[in-house]
Amino acid sequence: MKINMCMKKKFRICLVLLSTTMLFSACAKYSSPSSLLKPPEISKEQIKADIKENTESDFKSYGAEVDYKKAVEKIFLSHNAKLLSPDKIVSKKSVYNMDLDGDNIDEVFGFFETDEDFKIYFFILKKENNRWDSILTEEINRTSISFIDTAKVYNKDQISLIIGKLVSDYAGSEYTMYTLKNVSGVLHSMDIGMWNKFEILSDFSHENNKGFVFGAWYRERSDLYSVNVIGHDANRIMFVPKEDLYSDYFNDVIEYNNKILDINDKAQLAWYHLIDAEIKAGESEDALKSIDKVLKIKKDGNPVLEVEDYKFDLLRVKALNKLQRYDEAEDIILNLSHTLSEVVSNNKSVEYQDYINMETGLDLADVYFQLGKTYLGKDKKIEAKQAFEKSHDIIKELSKISFLKENPVAEIKKHLIYYPVMDELNNLQ
Repeated sequence: MKINMCMKKKFRICLVLLSTTMLFSACAKYSSPSSLLKPPEISKEQIKADIKENTESDFKSYGAEVDYKKAVEKIFLSHNAKLLSPDKIVSKKSVYNMDLDGDNIDEVFGFFETDEDFKIYFFILKKENNRWDSILTEEINRTSISFIDTAKVYNKDQISLIIGKLVSDYAGSEYTMYTLKNVSGVLHSMDIGMWNKFEILSDFSHENNKGFVFGAWYRERSDLYSVNVIGHDANRIMFVPKEDLYSDYFNDVIEYNNKILDINDKAQLAWYHLIDAEIKAGESEDALKSIDKVLKIKKDGNPVLEVEDYKFDLLRVKALNKLQRYDEAEDIILNLSHTLSEVVSNNKSVEYQDYINMETGLDLADVYFQLGKTYLGKDKKIEAKQAFEKSHDIIKELSKISFLKENPVAEIKKHLIYYPVMDELNNLQ
């Protein structure tokens, strides 16, 4: 359903909170993701309302139309609260007003905290019939607000508000998207993962027709990150891979991992992320050379942050498929599908390994997806369809794992395989 709205203003506030724990050497120096990817600057003229720092309800208005002071004070009084302290929010500002639903009337949203339980709350006020009413008061079970931004996620008229809630410097922030729909008046919220670095690359306000796309860095160990470029399919309500549209984005990822390997070239996980980035950057020949290097290092012994051999085999197949070297890819991927199927089967007997079942299961689904791509390249459409169907069935089975259903990042990882699989199956109908 199309919603006609007019968004008058957009503000952009972004900060990434990343720790810079040194890896391997206390005196080693290299750039963190936050320094490689510069966040957008704050545009002061886009913020219509402000507050004095460290006050409870002393508002400084920039126009006579800002008349929500009493409504906000009422919320504070009912919760025995005060505006969120500036040192707990990235922008240092706790209250904003802008048109979120396109009805040409600004909503008011912001954050407050309570002294009694030290909790943070997020609120949204809407004005109807000359009266301010609260449409959301939500407890945020985190220590601070690390990210505030808006994006046109669904279409060129509908605006969404994205909030990052800091879990810890090491773990990163949880991101939630809020959309106030004008026609229904319903406020919809969606978890979009927990990331150490989150950057909006595009939305429907751009003329590039790429839709809502973001770059996401997820810390796996120490200062090593898996990186994806992720889009949102509004029609299917699904997250989709978009690295093909943003191959340049991964040049910084390559640089970052190379600097880590300059410190210690035995770090297998850094090699893994380097190779993954090289493939996504369109540098598959370099990726194959990197795979040969890390496999030689693995044979030499003394591993650091070890990665299973099959993961490098899967990366090799991805690179070979990109280079259309399908005969080479087929030999590797067929053997890999049998080997990894046995691993997944054995893992099912271990009750506590939900996470491992998910990781290896998603890898197996990816293996069959790559097998399907290999068969397509060799014009074996029947075999390709069978491989894609096998990948589809594995993902459906994985959806029953509680860890996958309860973890937004794991759910998004599932989408990043499921979406391309469904596209290929639809194309083969």
